[in-house]
Amino acid sequence: MPIRSWTTLLVLGAVAASAAAAPLTLDRTAVLDLARAQATEILAARARVGVAEGEAMASRAWRSNPEIQYAHIPRSNEFDSWNENVIVVSQALDLGFNGRGARIDAAEAGARASGDLLRGTEVAVLADVARAYLVALHARDLMTIAADLVALTARLDDMADRRYEAGEVGALDTQVATVTLAGARVAMLRAETQFDDAAAELVRLLALDADTDVELIGEVSWPPPPDLATVRTAAQYHPDLAALTARTEQSGHLRREAGAAGRPQFAISAGAGREDETDILEFGVSMSLPVLNTGKGERRAAAAADTLAYLQLAEAQRRITSQVTSAWRRHHKLQTAVHTYLDEALSAHTASVALAEESYRTGKSDLGEVLTVQSGLLDVRVELTNLRLDAALAALEVHALAALPPLTAPEGETTP
Repeated sequence: MPIRSWTTLLVLGAVAASAAAAPLTLDRTAVLDLARAQATEILAARARVGVAEGEAMASRAWRSNPEIQYAHIPRSNEFDSWNENVIVVSQALDLGFNGRGARIDAAEAGARASGDLLRGTEVAVLADVARAYLVALHARDLMTIAADLVALTARLDDMADRRYEAGEVGALDTQVATVTLAGARVAMLRAETQFDDAAAELVRLLALDADTDVELIGEVSWPPPPDLATVRTAAQYHPDLAALTARTEQSGHLRREAGAAGRPQFAISAGAGREDETDILEFGVSMSLPVLNTGKGERRAAAAADTLAYLQLAEAQRRITSQVTSAWRRHHKLQTAVHTYLDEALSAHTASVALAEESYRTGKSDLGEVLTVQSGLLDVRVELTNLRLDAALAALEVHALAALPPLTAPEGETTP
């Protein structure tokens, strides 16, 4: 059994036991495997593949079954009476001349399109789930920042109380420190609410029970995409484009089938009977006359649908190339901004907070200066966290538009 299948089974087993062993621990691999196994949209897409395959199978069957006619005809004259029994078997022919081959080709192209749409649906759903996972991780990190802010302001509040008791500062410092601590605790509650909302959205997308508690493991990051040329090439093989290509092939076959609507339909028949102690055999060929229905409307509709399919494919190819290029460049710039903050801003602000606290403790600076430094550090950490999310989402968008792993199964491995 493939490793991915074992992982899925283990995760599903953990979900089944989550009531007794909450919370459910999820990392990126577990989240994606759960989505592959039970996301409603993916399951529906798999069902549509079954429908299309059934239609392809049905298209190979002849359109009509043989017909049997039996007639019992009583006859009489002035001298005698007798019965005439006749049995006739007839079969309407389903020939390539009448669009049989085109019908089969169209149904098979529709089945291929459904398979491609399944893969495209998996990419889209996994991207949505991964996006919700990253947003929840981002909310978790904001909650950590809020908790650190509570700890900083609590320490500052304690310093203000000690200095007030020592007569070094007035009551205003203690009041400002108390209000600041209360604001930090409110921010903590707001961050917790934001995480709860993000986790609830992830649970919904994974089709888990609404009461499931989750513990997320991982960083707010996504694997960096390959170079731009590779990404653009991969995007042209996106499952959605493959499905549109199959649809254009299907429309061409449907146009061929519509062209057969104005052609005569043939049927053959054979019969046997007995009349006046004489055996009778008969064979016949019948032909419909395409006079009232010449197929003109069908051919016109099929031609328009064929043109529309090609236009949609061309537009989709241009759109996906533009979108993946924009996402790739945006990720590159955002990742540069993340490194800039890490290298230049965060460490300096962290050090400045420690210096400011020590300066206030020793009476070298006032409370306002310390609060300003703390606010600056908070802004830097929040901005860095937001940048990490933006960069991760941009990388995720590139992977989704180019249908790259881990949003697709590795080569040689099929999804459940």
